[in-house]
Amino acid sequence: MLLLALSFRALLSSGAGGTDTAGLVRWGDLVIRVPENSMVTVSRESLPKEEYPPDGGLVVYLEKSPSRLIVSAETGYVLYDAIKEEDRAAFDEITATITVGAPRQGSLGWPYATDAPPEPRGTYGGLTYAEPDLSSGIQLHKMSGYGLEYLRVSNGRSTLFINARTGAVLEQDTVILADDQAAFERFVATVDLRR
Repeated sequence: MLLLALSFRALLSSGAGGTDTAGLVRWGDLVIRVPENSMVTVSRESLPKEEYPPDGGLVVYLEKSPSRLIVSAETGYVLYDAIKEEDRAAFDEITATITVGAPRQGSLGWPYATDAPPEPRGTYGGLTYAEPDLSSGIQLHKMSGYGLEYLRVSNGRSTLFINARTGAVLEQDTVILADDQAAFERFVATVDLRR
């Protein structure tokens, strides 16, 4: 529990990971709805085993400063609860929406849904691409290291790496589950090189 609390503080101060403020949020096996008026922000993260023993795992952070809650994206269990009494109703409304497992057919946005990709397009390095809908659970991470820039595309179960200079998929590091194959293919089909 202490490691998760320390992790949470480090995450918030570093600005790591994506943050969302409202709507249907999916990460790993967890689906949660955050009302627009709740003022609660959501971050989706994958923690190493040092911070989430014994093996590491996927978590969703919920914050309405100074209140915080950490939920396992694999089980839906609350792992850390530091909610102030005045914020309890807002957090209870959100935690009541937690579901774990495959979402209902049709409840996921693009690229799981086959509707047209959203505009405007995102950019990174030499790439442009359609941004996944928040409800898809797919998160984009702009990364660099070892002389490479790459876009990491992940829903916590499947992960795809794209070279941000060439648009090539880094096959050796990419793992896509069968349930996610079509959605990830739809995303890749939107990736173009900037001119």
